[in-house]
Amino acid sequence: MKAFEAIIPIYYLPYLINNDDTNLEDTEIEEIDTWYRKQCNYFECAHIHCTMPEWERPYFSHSNDINHLGCDVFDCVFFYTLNP
Repeated sequence: MKAFEAIIPIYYLPYLINNDDTNLEDTEIEEIDTWYRKQCNYFECAHIHCTMPEWERPYFSHSNDINHLGCDVFDCVFFYTLNP
């Protein structure tokens, strides 16, 4: 299993971790899904799992890795398995 890090908006985490799209607009879901597919294609992986350290606190960033907008974010670690 391999890993990469990404800066993710806190309001996208419920969808990435639990597939909970509550309070997300359709355009935001499309944005997340597009980013997810790009990561899968780039790393040639079958599945990506999002996690973050328990001690991690959100912080403000002027950019994030999904939509490049300023917001409160987490530094997340994504584990992935390679395509067979």
